[in-house]
Amino acid sequence: YMDTFQAVAIVGGGSIIAAGFAANATGDYDILIAKYSDAGVLDNSFGTNGIVMYDGGNLEYVTCMAIDGSGNIYLGGAVDSGSGFDAGCWKFDSTGSIVSAFGTGGLFSHDAAAGATNGDDAVFGIAIDLSGNIVLTGFSTNTDTTPNSDMVTWRITP
Repeated sequence: YMDTFQAVAIVGGGSIIAAGFAANATGDYDILIAKYSDAGVLDNSFGTNGIVMYDGGNLEYVTCMAIDGSGNIYLGGAVDSGSGFDAGCWKFDSTGSIVSAFGTGGLFSHDAAAGATNGDDAVFGIAIDLSGNIVLTGFSTNTDTTPNSDMVTWRITP
């Protein structure tokens, strides 16, 4: 199994937030977020003893992160839909709790941006624009006879 951080951000006061994915007891991957003080010590006010492990019910992996002015954490990556991976964006508040009002239960997901309904889609870049919209970049499998992927950009209005 591979447990890994894929993204890092520095927030107010120099605190460090790292995000990625880790294997759970059944062997699939869940979202992992950790918050450290500026001295590198886990922040016990975040999640459970400084760590959040979030299992949305499927295999989830995180590749990127953005944090808005209110301290909300947006994670981009992919989620297993059962017929391939769908692009995923999750929202957590500044304490590490999933924001269930975002998307469906805290997850915005999208499949088939380039047309292949059983292909893979994934997010590899995330930013927050001046209006507070979430902008995601990544790829989507297309419907060519030899499947390959196309570049994709999504904008989410929270």
